[in-house]
Amino acid sequence: MLKAMNIDEIITKETYFSDKIINIENLSFSFDNNKQIFKNVNFSINAGDFACIIGKNGCGKSTLLKLILNLIKNDESKIQINTKYISYIPQSINFNKDFPITVKEFLKYNSKELKVPFSHAKNLIEKYNLTDCLNSLIGKLSGGQLQKLMLVRSLLKRTDLLIVDEPTNNLDEESKVMIYDNLKELNNQNITILVVEHNKNFSMSYANKIFLINEGSIYLV
Repeated sequence: MLKAMNIDEIITKETYFSDKIINIENLSFSFDNNKQIFKNVNFSINAGDFACIIGKNGCGKSTLLKLILNLIKNDESKIQINTKYISYIPQSINFNKDFPITVKEFLKYNSKELKVPFSHAKNLIEKYNLTDCLNSLIGKLSGGQLQKLMLVRSLLKRTDLLIVDEPTNNLDEESKVMIYDNLKELNNQNITILVVEHNKNFSMSYANKIFLINEGSIYLV
């Protein structure tokens, strides 16, 4: 079954301070002592930001998100998160596509787990134009439809910080604009957005901060 990720089980480092919702100091990281992905990096975003992370393939964009979420352990650096209300949508969503569960059943299950009314899920489904998919098997959804479903799932609960890894993968241009328009709307509702995006020009239309990862460093563009 497509099991939703419980961020409360992931985040273990939590410190409350100033207006920074994420603050990283002196981040250095490498896999198995190979070439360093990050070298003494300092990185922060404030509550209310719409921040995009860009960079070449393999530069460490997804790795940075996983370090922030403590999905990758790195006790040597200081990573502080100023909220416990976090939602995360990964770039790759792995599940058994043959598992016989519909969109409606999936959302009912997650609504029950999160203790929110199913009516909230139905409202989000309408907002993201997935009403016609309610009775479809999740395994039959297109990549774009599945991405939108994961966004709906992430918004079932209270969220102060929404972290999304390349939300426009497998989407046509119209759907890309719709997703970003909705992310911007969420940002206008005081939800901080942190997105990995490969298209700099596209992200500049929405983000108030753009960070470039290059050769182990992070630069504010």
